[in-house]
Amino acid sequence: MSKECIAGVSYSGGVAHLAVFEVRERETKLLHLEEFINAGQNALWFLEYILEPKTRALKKIEKVSVGLDMADVLLHQFPIDTTLSKVEQNEHVHWELSNLVEGYQPKDYLYDLHVLRANPQNQVADVIAVAVKQLYIYKIQENLERRKIALHVVDGAYFGAEQSLLLNFPEVKNKSIVLLYCSHNRIDIGLEIGGRLTQYRYGINTSPQGVIDLVKEVITETTLNEIYCCGPAVPSDLKLPLQETLGYKVLMVNPFRQMITTSSFIGYDTFTGLEHRFSGAVGLALRQA
Repeated sequence: MSKECIAGVSYSGGVAHLAVFEVRERETKLLHLEEFINAGQNALWFLEYILEPKTRALKKIEKVSVGLDMADVLLHQFPIDTTLSKVEQNEHVHWELSNLVEGYQPKDYLYDLHVLRANPQNQVADVIAVAVKQLYIYKIQENLERRKIALHVVDGAYFGAEQSLLLNFPEVKNKSIVLLYCSHNRIDIGLEIGGRLTQYRYGINTSPQGVIDLVKEVITETTLNEIYCCGPAVPSDLKLPLQETLGYKVLMVNPFRQMITTSSFIGYDTFTGLEHRFSGAVGLALRQA
C-alpha cells in the first residue's frame, strides 16, 4: 500500500509550528511535532527542521505545506463577476490588487481566491484574494527542491486552521460558527455558515474587548452555535470574556481530534493543551492540492 510523508509548517511572530504525518489510504499517522523560535537571520528560518533534519521522521519528509503568517500576505475582499473567463478573472484580480499596492506588478505576485458568498442569480461572488510575493514562494520551493522535497500547498495560516476545523469538527457544516485565528499581535476572524466562510475580518487589538468588538462586527445579526479558537498565540484571558459577553460556548480547535493516529508519536503528550497552535500547519498539510 502506498504511503507518503507530508509536513505542514506555519509561522507567526518568530515562532513556528511543524507537524509531520505518514499518510496512507486508510490511516494518517502523526510522526513528529515541533514548536521552535527564529534563532537566526535567515528569511526561511521556519524551514530549518525540514532542510536540516536531525531525526528519522524529519528525514522522511517528501512534501511540505506552508502556512504563511497572516501579516505577511496581502488580503483583499471584493465582488467579482462569475461569468468571467480564467484570463479575465486573473486580470480583474490583479487590477483590484494594483489599487492597494503602489507600483504593483502582476508578475511579482501569486494569489489564491477564497469564495465567501456567491449569488448565482446576479452572477456575482464576494471573494478574498490572498496574495504573496512570487519571489518569496520561489525561494521556498527552490530550497525544498534542493533536498528533493516537493512544495505541496502555500496559503495564509487562517485557511489551514479552517481546514483543520472542518476535518475535526465535521458537525460545523450544519452550524453557524465563528473561527478565531490568534497570531502574535493580530487576530483573524471568520464567520462560517454551513462549513463555508461567509464573512472575514482581522484586527490588531488582541485584548478581550478588542476581539469581542471584532466578533460582533463579523456576526451582525447571525445567531451562532459556537466560537472556535486556535492559532499560535491565543490569549489565556480570552475564553471566559468571550463566553460571558457574547453568550456562546467557546471551544479550542484540536487538529488531532479525528482521523489522525497520535500514538505513533511518542512525544505527543508534551503538547497536551497546545494542540490548537498547530491548526494552521496540520490543515494545510492534509489539504488536497
